[in-house]
Formats: sequence, C-alpha cells, structure tokens
Amino acid sequence: MTIRKSRKSLGAAFAATVLAASLGVAAAPSAQAAVAARPQALSGDFTATGVRIHTDSYSGAPALGEGNPGDGLTFWQATEGEYNPACGNDQWAQITDHRTHVKGWVSVCYIHVNG
Repeated sequence: MTIRKSRKSLGAAFAATVLAASLGVAAAPSAQAAVAARPQALSGDFTATGVRIHTDSYSGAPALGEGNPGDGLTFWQATEGEYNPACGNDQWAQITDHRTHVKGWVSVCYIHVNG
C-alpha cells in the first residue's frame, strides 16, 4: 500500500514538472498540488526499439510485452526504481502502449512524454 501511495504522489510531481517544463516555468508546490488534485494522463512514444514493459520498476521484473517507436503511449505516473546507467537515473514510468494496450513499467530512459 505504501509503495503505491508514493508512486501516485511521485507521478503527480513528475507530471507537474513535465507540464511546467513544457510551459517554460518552474514547478511550484501549488502547481504540483493542482496536478495531484486533477491527475491527467500524458501522451508520448518510445525512443528505442524493443523496450520491455515490466510488471514493476526494475529490469528483473517479468516482461509483459515490448514497445517500439511509433506505438505511442500514455504516461500514468512515475516512481523511483532500479538505477539505469544508460541515462543515469532511477525514474520509471507506468505507461500503456497504444498499439498493444499493455500497461506496465518502463525506464524513462526509453520514452518521450509530450507536455
């Protein structure tokens, strides 16, 4: 239960930051609260071929499918997970692949989210 709650709050903060960045402003706590009160899904796409969509936020979690550029995706929330040296961070995103309708977790190293 605690993990899911922290994922939701991190997802709201990430979405607020993405939204603020797309508007060219800094994300203020009030902006984060507004997004948390009215969560919205963001669209995006995969930036690499064969991105594994996992059941949880680490590469050893079972894979549910793969995403590819052109599939499109919906971003739901973000959380801290396994560190990925490919891009130097530990952020993972819960997404739904538009082509396959698979919902799961991917490293943010391999996606682009539109703001």
